[in-house]
Amino acid sequence: MNKPQFSSWIIPLIIAVAIPTIACFAYYSLDEMNGSGMLREKNSFWTSAIILAYPTSLIGMIGLVMTHYSPKKSLIKYSTWGVCMLLPIVFLLFVRA
Repeated sequence: MNKPQFSSWIIPLIIAVAIPTIACFAYYSLDEMNGSGMLREKNSFWTSAIILAYPTSLIGMIGLVMTHYSPKKSLIKYSTWGVCMLLPIVFLLFVRA
């Protein structure tokens, strides 16, 4: 299997598997925050950050895969997409811990 065939089917597969999990993951993260008392008062910043963290990390992962399989690889692109993927994951792990 050559690289263009691989990247042409892996991105839609990742999206098809990941999109349905966004709502569930955000719901359980918000529920975890409400149970621990961090969101007793309705703080829209934390709620918005939790809801947007998972899709942002998915966008970062898709960007990393696309950069990896692009003909022009760039350290700046790898770094940008890596930060875009890792920061929300670290945030969600902090929230859920």
